[in-house]
Amino acid sequence: MTVESIPVAAADPSLVVEQMAALRAGVALLAMVDGQAEVELSVSSFRTPSFELLELSVQVSARPPRWGAGERDAGRLHGMRVLAEILGLSVDVYDDPETSVAHLGADTRIAGVPVRVWTFLSDPDVVAAAHLSFPAVGGSR
Repeated sequence: MTVESIPVAAADPSLVVEQMAALRAGVALLAMVDGQAEVELSVSSFRTPSFELLELSVQVSARPPRWGAGERDAGRLHGMRVLAEILGLSVDVYDDPETSVAHLGADTRIAGVPVRVWTFLSDPDVVAAAHLSFPAVGGSR
């Protein structure tokens, strides 16, 4: 694993503390996954005067990029199944009728940090397999 850069805002010490907690949660997640799934981690911070959320975003990906959509999506679905089992996640599937893309997502907490695990699928056969693995939401079946 390589990390090219980690931007940390120095202006707000409380945000830095939260970002460090999210990074520790990411390291804990990587230890739990132990290479069984390909994931990309990022720390997101959303702040408005009345709302604040810092979360660890975990995108389930699949490599190598030379794969076709079916192979790539099969790798992503496998990764979501692995993370669902390891983390005890209830994964939702939402089909976007305008783009024919299925979005898979689940929320959890690791070490007190909100975590969003997600991916998307475009291959129709893999989307159908995702619906067999996980429930659809929003009338998307």
